Amino acid sequence: MKKSIILNHQKKEIEIAERFDSVKKKYGLFFTPEWIVEFMIKISNFKKGKVLEPACGLGQFLSKMAEQIIKKSKKKPDLDKMLLGIELIKDLSSEANNYINEYLSANNYKVDYGRIPILNTNYLLEVLPQQFDLIIGNPPYGIMGNSSHYPISVSPKDKKIYKEKFRTWKGKYNIYGAFIEKSINLLKDSGKLVFIVPATFMLLDEFSKLRHFLAEHGKTSIYYLGLNVFRTAHVSTAIIKFEKGKKGLRLYDFQNRKKIKVVDKKEYSGELMYFEDKMTKAIEKGALCLGKLCVINIAARSPEIKKCSFVHKKKGTSLLPILKGTNLKPHKILYNKPLSGYWIKRDKITHLRDYYDKVRIVVGHTKGGKIEAAIDYKKYPWVGDVYQLTIIKNSDLFLPKFSMKDIVEILNSKLMNKYVAILYKKITPHTTATQLKLLPIHKKEKWRNLEKRYG
Repeated sequence: MKKSIILNHQKKEIEIAERFDSVKKKYGLFFTPEWIVEFMIKISNFKKGKVLEPACGLGQFLSKMAEQIIKKSKKKPDLDKMLLGIELIKDLSSEANNYINEYLSANNYKVDYGRIPILNTNYLLEVLPQQFDLIIGNPPYGIMGNSSHYPISVSPKDKKIYKEKFRTWKGKYNIYGAFIEKSINLLKDSGKLVFIVPATFMLLDEFSKLRHFLAEHGKTSIYYLGLNVFRTAHVSTAIIKFEKGKKGLRLYDFQNRKKIKVVDKKEYSGELMYFEDKMTKAIEKGALCLGKLCVINIAARSPEIKKCSFVHKKKGTSLLPILKGTNLKPHKILYNKPLSGYWIKRDKITHLRDYYDKVRIVVGHTKGGKIEAAIDYKKYPWVGDVYQLTIIKNSDLFLPKFSMKDIVEILNSKLMNKYVAILYKKITPHTTATQLKLLPIHKKEKWRNLEKRYG
């Protein structure tokens, strides 16, 4: 009986959403799965106060919040004083109350609860008082910039305003990071933020300032959902719950709707957010970090290659091909194929990078979260997101010495890739420079003992 009630409830949701299909398709709007909305409201533990849904679209979270408030109220609640939505797109903001009212009516709330205020404005630039007990929703995501290169179209003038306004802005910043910062600033001292966002902020270097901002202002709990939460967006997703004024970090592995607490730190200072366990801690014990053994650089970027006057676009007998990420395999470099489409004379390669004339370790940047490494004995030039590692000549007699061969063997090992898979899951297909620097390296005998122990 209970199952049929749930199915009927979901059917109503779908029918209501379908009535707004033309609006949804026009703006690429897709709804957060119902069970996630309900879970987010549940963990918010909202009792009373004022609620905001930024980038509210048609008001999916506002609908559920309104329903919950009505259920718990003994008399008719003033929804217009408790709930607020903000939406940049006028067509959506003007339809939001129609959607909310249809939702309430379909779920047998027939009373006229009035209109919830929906502001048609740019949330990131709108000046609002610090008054919210809960900010909840599904903010937009994407890198902001020129429309021909980036998903969030922003003029150079507006981008400059954003950079100056948000202290967490770094590099190719993602708009959802700005939404998190703005929302935390609008919370009351004991307020809560609950957003569903890409999980990339947990690891990527572009979010280092955001992680420190979170640590400085409160306690963060992450519910990692993994891939395929949204059918049209192939990105690892997480729910972030932030409690202003508290301290610490909690990580839950919440794939397949089973909540498993993995990390619980009373103190957190903004470092990477990763899923450690007994095995990862054992591997790290007594290890030297790769960043202590090697200088880690990134290969020349495509714009640099294109601008370099020594680079040729046609193959010549005296020219070396410039290699790219797909030329790299574990323990192997494919020197002849596939090609980048660029060539250069050997005596000119140092114009791209001064270390290109040295034997070095090459590590893949985008290998689906795996670590793949090889030694470039032939000293070829590279282009794109490929790490180039040179051994640091250390004069400290007490530090163990490692050969390139030893390091590459460890980096490609099943144990190292098992370690990386547990620690970072599938949060991002990229390996960041920070992740690479932190990889634990042991002498051969110790590493082999760890492999025997942990397979």
